Amino acid sequence: NMGDEGIIMFCKGYYNEADVACPGRPGIIRVDFSAKGLTSESFLEIVRTFSQGCMKYLNLSDNDFSKLSPIDHICNQSFSCLETLNLARCNLHGSNLYEIAKFLKGSKFESVELILSGNPLASGCKHLSMLNNKIHSLKLDGCQVCDDDVEDMLGENGLGEKLRCLDLSCNSIRSNTLTRIANVMKANGSLVDINLSQNPLTDDCVESFVTFLHESNKSLSSLNLSQTNLKAGTARKLFRVPRLCNLCLFNNNLGGGDFFSCPTTAKLIASSDLSTLDLCGNNATDLDTLLSTLYACYKEDNGATRKLDVLELGGNIVKESDEIWISKLKRLGLDVARDRPTQNQI
Repeated sequence: NMGDEGIIMFCKGYYNEADVACPGRPGIIRVDFSAKGLTSESFLEIVRTFSQGCMKYLNLSDNDFSKLSPIDHICNQSFSCLETLNLARCNLHGSNLYEIAKFLKGSKFESVELILSGNPLASGCKHLSMLNNKIHSLKLDGCQVCDDDVEDMLGENGLGEKLRCLDLSCNSIRSNTLTRIANVMKANGSLVDINLSQNPLTDDCVESFVTFLHESNKSLSSLNLSQTNLKAGTARKLFRVPRLCNLCLFNNNLGGGDFFSCPTTAKLIASSDLSTLDLCGNNATDLDTLLSTLYACYKEDNGATRKLDVLELGGNIVKESDEIWISKLKRLGLDVARDRPTQNQI
């Protein structure tokens, strides 16, 4: 645990060596100062030391920067090579994020992956709106944000056309956010990966969002709707979304109805664009129809038109009889990840 004193000594030593002993050298491009017991004092020293170099990856996660003071005056037009800034679980609030966003706005990098996971940002995430076209990946999982907060953050331009990945998992998002994301996708057509898992999404808004994807998806390839109480009918519609390659529906209790026992489910999966499908933890007790129908669909051309590579079924009951179908599917090139049958299931 280096603490502020250790980090400051390191930074001053590196600064002197870089500028005096070896001027013009490329310098450090990757630094991991996570969980080092740092405070805002260290943050400022790190910025002073590395902002004019070739730093690409800066990990400052799991430190306490709750008392961060203004930093934009230190070195404007800096971090020209920065690609990833990790500030997860740094006890950042709205006022802290304002200072960071203002500083990043004046920096020279083209676009950055900004990781803010686990900070109590809430309405403070609105300050990210000043980073229009400066972020290509944004992680706001577990940041206590709601629909209104996301609305303010996305602003008029949805953070710009460079935004590719958006993680809003583990928050309090219910409805309006999905409509706003759909509008962003219509305007920019750039989002390829969205994570909305562990949010209390309303049925109507999810249905509307899935309908939009089915009719208008041009860019989205990965979607995570785990633990969102997704309905079986809506889940089936997702299999018809064009260009969607990776879909995670973990822990939605889809085994409570006819989702797994209806042949339509398997037929839609077989004809989808999906390469990976996660149906783990859905309390399925009878997988026979799903597996046998998938095999029948793929057997017609010996798996030649099969796009699905991985089907994840862990956390559901897999019987010994299911293993027969799983072996047959494997011979056609489909990997079925699951829990092995226990003795009482044989």
